[in-house]
Amino acid sequence: MGLLKLSEIIRILKKHILQIIALSLVVGVISGLVVTNMQTYTCTLGFKYNHPEAQEGLAPDGESKLDPYEIQNPVVIKAALENFGVEENDDTLSVKGVRQNISINKVVTELDKEVSESAALLGEKYDIVATEYEMKFTYDAALGDEFGPKMFSNIVKEYDEFLLAKYYHKKTIEDFAKIVKESNADYIVIADSMSNSIDGIISSLE
Repeated sequence: MGLLKLSEIIRILKKHILQIIALSLVVGVISGLVVTNMQTYTCTLGFKYNHPEAQEGLAPDGESKLDPYEIQNPVVIKAALENFGVEENDDTLSVKGVRQNISINKVVTELDKEVSESAALLGEKYDIVATEYEMKFTYDAALGDEFGPKMFSNIVKEYDEFLLAKYYHKKTIEDFAKIVKESNADYIVIADSMSNSIDGIISSLE
């Protein structure tokens, strides 16, 4: 079978032009969907521990070791997803999926790098104590470019609650209006009880 002449190729193209256009459109749409599903966004967040104990590599309680990876604790991620109002699935929006797509790294200054390298040359070990970290979250582009920042906002909010619950002593402030309403005691007794409660709260805050 010989090669087709140019005139024959043109005739064939003219005869099947509609089919060729339709096929091209279908291939284009499929290619676009495949690319969209494979495309990802990466959102980056820098965060820093400001409590005094962080300079020594300690958590806010002054005893436990500072652990930046607690920000991706399953409890934190689960609460963040719930606040976001998204439904969990078996893929990227599950607690496991989000945690797997988060990476956390120290932000190391040039001075720390130089000191660490110098110590290594002398056969010594220099542990860099970082208070600043960088967190990256990679997610499907189908979720939209605003998903990452909003997710980070919810994670930080829930991480604050996590730190408060784990490292800080919290006291429940009494509802004084309820005490007055429900109590049958004399005014002086109620006032004295409220005064003692306020003193206790002030002491805790100090």
